[in-house]
Amino acid sequence: MMLGGARGGTKEQLRTIIGRNVSDEEFHQAFKCIISALTAKDNENRTICANGLFVQEGETIVEDFQKLLEETYNVELENLNFPDANESVNKINRWVNQSTEEMEFMGPSDIEQNMKMLLVNAVYFKGRWTKPFGTEMWVFHVNHNETREVGYPEDVKFGADLRKK
Repeated sequence: MMLGGARGGTKEQLRTIIGRNVSDEEFHQAFKCIISALTAKDNENRTICANGLFVQEGETIVEDFQKLLEETYNVELENLNFPDANESVNKINRWVNQSTEEMEFMGPSDIEQNMKMLLVNAVYFKGRWTKPFGTEMWVFHVNHNETREVGYPEDVKFGADLRKK
């Protein structure tokens, strides 16, 4: 999503991450297929990919960028008054809550007065793994001020090849 709106140095940095041999169109179409596959109806598993773009009231979005976000990434756009941090957070959390089976996303301290835009991606998964992970308790940072202990999936073999490098 960021690639579609990025220019200059920011776009170049994103291109180094995703690879320079892939066109923007190929990249966006690949993600459209991934989102479609992840959110396909499945009787045993439930995956939700929710994408939202919250824009400061009075700001405009380039039409081609908005079309890309809506048609490729199923982005929902909403205008906010970011200087009213409490109301902005309430609207964002209400959107996240409706999109992810009642999860919350952020607190008022996460909103900056000069924000013009906030791109939110929320992924919710509930299902059974073919090979279940064990669970290990870790600290999850809800926001800058709040933490919770939650069970994280843990598997020693998962990613072990990355640690060798």
